[in-house]
Amino acid sequence: MLDLRSESYAALGPAPASAFSLRVVSEDERGRRVALSHFNKHAKGQFARAVISAGIDHGSVDSLLAWAVASGIRLEPGAEGELELVA
Repeated sequence: MLDLRSESYAALGPAPASAFSLRVVSEDERGRRVALSHFNKHAKGQFARAVISAGIDHGSVDSLLAWAVASGIRLEPGAEGELELVA
């Protein structure tokens, strides 16, 4: 399961322990990552559309990560229980 809710909404009701949260970040020229706020929903929406349009039922995070790479989407493991979408 992939939890696309914002941190404030996720705090209202936790997702199952096996869920991964999606964090949208930008990367500067030194490789430092900063969470995006203004374009967060837009990036998550584009990502969700791409996943749904692909029509693949990803049975694991590894499957989702491999698909993202093949699709030109920068989706990478983040902190424990998180995936980072680099926008």
